[in-house]
Amino acid sequence: MASVLAVLARAGAMGRGQPEGHVERICYLGMRIADELKLSAEQRADVFFATLLVHAGCTAGNTELAAFLAADELAAQRRALPVRSE
Repeated sequence: MASVLAVLARAGAMGRGQPEGHVERICYLGMRIADELKLSAEQRADVFFATLLVHAGCTAGNTELAAFLAADELAAQRRALPVRSE
């Protein structure tokens, strides 16, 4: 299930113009935070899947966002990305 969800998450991130490896970075950061908080194995699994689910299928509003911005919605979303890969 994790592999299928990871593919969907990557597709969702790509559809929102996020850079290559974005999903993996977010998942890694979530797991590092889980480590620091000394979460249980069950809680760590919740963090892992939540970091993937947040990106899966999130492209539904791109057309509306483009109309609202009257601009390139992918470029706008890249600028709004809190974790930069540059």
